[in-house]
Amino acid sequence: MKIATDEVDAHGVGSDPDAMLALRARNDPEAFGLLYARYVHRVTSYFLLRTGNREDAEDLASQCFVRAFEALPRFRAGEGSVRSWLFAIAHNEVVSLYRRRHTTVGLEFAVNVVDGNVSPENQALAGATARELRNMLAQLSPDQQQVVTLRLAGLDGGEICTVLGKSRSWVDATQALAIRCLCDLWDSRLALQNE
Repeated sequence: MKIATDEVDAHGVGSDPDAMLALRARNDPEAFGLLYARYVHRVTSYFLLRTGNREDAEDLASQCFVRAFEALPRFRAGEGSVRSWLFAIAHNEVVSLYRRRHTTVGLEFAVNVVDGNVSPENQALAGATARELRNMLAQLSPDQQQVVTLRLAGLDGGEICTVLGKSRSWVDATQALAIRCLCDLWDSRLALQNE
């Protein structure tokens, strides 16, 4: 099923392929399947960073895509990207999980997403580096962790603003402070290794 050109123009989609798929998906489950395939890895990785548990991450990803499918009639192409819309849903799923559990889970418990195309040696190196990064991320404030994990999920500054409902200046300042803190932590780590 193709979406009519006048419908695309009326929704302000232009040439955004994700927005066109989202509009098509309202009436065509295959189009939603394409969106799912495009974003499932990123969304699951985001949940893995936030929860530290693969089973929770996969459950949350499933819930996120169910919610996204249910919300398709309310999706407005001109109000942001599909990616920011989807990660806003993902963010809300994490917040709901934390509320249900009444606890927070630090990033130090996150595990790696294994890529079958990467050699075991490179996976081990990446794993060590990822563990060090997670340990440093765990030392950031919760706001800084949110901004950094969304950035690591591939969102740009504007999309992070949309997901978190914050201003661009807040996101930029939080990210800059997080980077400064991470650099200081990295420098401290290197200094300890050189002693």
